[in-house]
Amino acid sequence: MSGWPATGRKELTPYFQRRNEITTYQGCLMWGMRVMIPQKCQHRVLQQLHEGHVGIVKMKLLARSHFWWPGLDQQIENMAKNCSGCLETLHMPAPVPVHPWEWPAEPWQRIHVDYAGPFEKHMFLVIVDAHSKWPEVFCTDSSTSAQTIECLRTTFAHFGLPLQLVSDNAQAFVSDEFTRFMSVNGIKHSTSAPYHPATNGLAERFVQTLKQGLRAAKRDEGTLQTKLAKFLASYRNTPHATTNESPAALMFGRPLRTQLDIMKPNRRNEVLNKQAKMLSGGRERHLQTGQEVMVRDYRRGGKWTRGTVHTQTGPRTYQVQVSPDIMWRRHINQMHSTENSTTIEREQAQRVPESDTQGTVEDGGAVERPQAERRERVDEGAAIADAIMEQAHTEDVQEPPDNLRRYPERRHRPPDRLDL
Repeated sequence: MSGWPATGRKELTPYFQRRNEITTYQGCLMWGMRVMIPQKCQHRVLQQLHEGHVGIVKMKLLARSHFWWPGLDQQIENMAKNCSGCLETLHMPAPVPVHPWEWPAEPWQRIHVDYAGPFEKHMFLVIVDAHSKWPEVFCTDSSTSAQTIECLRTTFAHFGLPLQLVSDNAQAFVSDEFTRFMSVNGIKHSTSAPYHPATNGLAERFVQTLKQGLRAAKRDEGTLQTKLAKFLASYRNTPHATTNESPAALMFGRPLRTQLDIMKPNRRNEVLNKQAKMLSGGRERHLQTGQEVMVRDYRRGGKWTRGTVHTQTGPRTYQVQVSPDIMWRRHINQMHSTENSTTIEREQAQRVPESDTQGTVEDGGAVERPQAERRERVDEGAAIADAIMEQAHTEDVQEPPDNLRRYPERRHRPPDRLDL
């Protein structure tokens, strides 16, 4: 222990901890293969080490192969951090985790805007809704604040005023005119950090998609506006990678009808065809005010009662007066015109074949019935029709007895069994 002071000194503690590893070679203290540099020479050695501005890591590697003193690593770091030349040429720091924008609960609460171009001598103002990803694109000749305000005013007339608008720091978005426009309409204007387009990433990403789509359609037929319209129609109706829903579905609650929908069965046409079949089933009839009709009387199990058409209340409904103080509302299917029914019954009774013949065994041929017999049948049919109408009217006026059976009595016969 000779050579070490009796009282401990803090600056000698690192040397004392390595006392068994320290040697001398040609008058120099050595720790392993490294020279132990005295304090008065340490600054000059550091300057010599940092001449190449190789950085902190390489300076430490180089120093550890030649020399050592207590606190060497910390002094190397301090020298590199205080070097103006090294500070001016620093690399970008490691990116921090992405902090996404909050997803709005409803459409058109926050929109992102940006300019794309110039492309084919035009500028494109891009507006994207943060909730539905619905894009609006305006093809303009300039990107001034006045032109931007006109495009935004047109968009706001369609969808209303948003709560927040996000843009970069382009001159069109930071001018006094644009700031006044935002303030008058009560819109919060947020700008991204300068030269950091990722803050407005929603609009920036759509700008790339728009340019790629227009470049791909460069050889297609049609004007630039036609190509832009086709691109927007396809984009708005295609599910988005973030929401898994199409922008149109989130914006309007329904998909947009496209040419691809023509291939699907049309439910509306199917309903119209069925309605047309239902309408073609009957014969059109009309009744006049004051016309005498027979109407169904549901008080007596659907019997018929005479009445007079009072007024027409709908395309197929009428008010019928059946007595001085009773008025019924009936559908035309529940009414018969007395004139038409009598005429039809008479025509059916009078409808006799031109040659009503019957064969006889005696003559082997057909003998025509006498004319008087046919006339007698016609008169008999007319009389029966009048009797039916009179009986219907009498039954409606008179109450039927309670003990009268509505249906004929059923006769039960014993079954025929096979007697084996």
